[in-house]
Amino acid sequence: MTTFPLSVPQQHMWEYLRFLNPADPGRTWMNQVLAYRVKGPFDVSRMERALNTLAGRHDALRITFTDLGPSPRLRITPELTITLSPVDLTALPADRREEAAVALAAEADTWSFDLVNGPLMHASVATVDEQDHLLVIALHHMVTDGWSGWLLRKELTALYSGRALPELPSGYREFATSPGRNPGESVAYWSRRLAGAPRSLDLPTDRPRETMAGCDYAFHALTIDPALARAVVSLARRSRVSLYVVFLSAYQALLHRKTGRHDIVVGSIFAQRTDSTTTSLIGLFNNVVFFRTQVDPSATFAELVTQVSRTTRDAYAHVGPFQEIARSLYPGFDAERPWPAQNLYHAWLQFAVPPDVTRHPGDLELDWFRYDLPDPVSQPLSPAQHRLLAKENPSFELHANGGGGLIQYNRHLFDEKTIAGLADDLMAILAAATENPAIRIEDLPVALAGD
Repeated sequence: MTTFPLSVPQQHMWEYLRFLNPADPGRTWMNQVLAYRVKGPFDVSRMERALNTLAGRHDALRITFTDLGPSPRLRITPELTITLSPVDLTALPADRREEAAVALAAEADTWSFDLVNGPLMHASVATVDEQDHLLVIALHHMVTDGWSGWLLRKELTALYSGRALPELPSGYREFATSPGRNPGESVAYWSRRLAGAPRSLDLPTDRPRETMAGCDYAFHALTIDPALARAVVSLARRSRVSLYVVFLSAYQALLHRKTGRHDIVVGSIFAQRTDSTTTSLIGLFNNVVFFRTQVDPSATFAELVTQVSRTTRDAYAHVGPFQEIARSLYPGFDAERPWPAQNLYHAWLQFAVPPDVTRHPGDLELDWFRYDLPDPVSQPLSPAQHRLLAKENPSFELHANGGGGLIQYNRHLFDEKTIAGLADDLMAILAAATENPAIRIEDLPVALAGD
C-alpha cells in the first residue's frame, strides 16, 4: 500500500501527542466527539450505510499510520466498514435513561484508537425509546478538526435522507503532499518574528509552579452577555477588523495587566481552508499560528486593535511547517523531541467559527446533544512534561456566535475561583473597551493581586 508523509497540521499534532504519551500516542484521548439527539423515527441500518458512504467519500476517514515513531507515514485503506454499535437504554427506568445517555456521550471523549490498524472513527447509537435516539460519533483528532465536524453533520444528514452530494474536488492525500505556499519564506519569517521572545509569562498562580505535582485539567464555562456580544460585533465592524482581533486584543490586554509583561505571544489555530479544494473536505487542516504583540500600557485599546490586526494578517500569510519553524529557532529541537508547539507561546486563544451549513427540506434533524465534558484524566508527568506544563497558562476557546466558550486549566496550579475571575476580567475589559475604545490599556478594569 502506498504511503505518504503526514500533512503539516498533522506533524504539529503528532508532536503534541507524542509529548503527552511517548509510548503510545494513540491513547491520549484527543478525540472529537459529535453527539446528536434524533427525535422521531430513526433507521439504524440506513444511518450505518450513510456512515460507510461518508467514509468511502472522504479519504481522511480511512487513514492509518505506518508506525508510532517520531516520523510515521500515512496509509489510506481502500475500503472501510464502520459498524454502528447499538446501545439499548429502554431496559432502564425512564428516569435513568437521560443520565445513561449523557454518560455514553462523555465516555466517547476517552475512547482509544489503534492508529496503525484503524479505524479512526467509532460510532454508536443509544435507543432511549422508539422515538428518541442518541447518535455518538468519535473521531481521532489526527483526521478531523472543528470545521470537519460541521461538514460531517451536513453530509451525514443528506446521505441518510437519500440526497446526492456533489463530487469532491480533491482528497486529503493531495493536501498532505502539497508543498504549500513558500514554506522556506514562512520559516524565515517566524525565525525573525519569534526570535528573542520570553520563554514564559508567569501568570500568577494559586500554588507555586515549581511544586506542581502533576497534570489535572478541568474546564470552566465562559458566558458572554448577549448585549456585550452585540457591542463587540459593533466595535469590530467600526474598526474594520474581525471579531477574533477584538477578542485577541482584549486577551492580550488582560495578560499584560495580570503579569506586567509587555512582550506576549498567544498561540491559536488557522483553519487553512482558503479555497474550494479544502472547504468541502473532512480532515485535519488546522495549523498552529503565533501572535506576538508588544503591549504598551499608555496606548489606547483602539491602537492595540490596530496593532493586533496587522499582526494577525502577517501571521496568517506566513503559516508554515511547525517542525521546521521550531528547528530554526532551537538547534536542539531534534535531540529534545517530542517538542510541542506550547514551547513557542505563552497562552492560547482559539476562536471556533463554523462553516455555513444549510438545512434542506426532508433532511434528518440532528440536534446537538449537550453534555458536560469529563475532566481529562490526571496523569503522572515526565520531567519534560513537568517543565512545560508547570509554566502553562489557562487556554481560552470562544465561539464566534458570541455565546461564550470554555477555559481549560490545570487544577494543580489554579483554583476555579481564580479562573472565574479571569473570565470576569476579560468581560470587564471588553465592556470598557466597547464603551470607550479610546481607553488606555493601563486604565482597563482588572482585579490585580492584592485588590
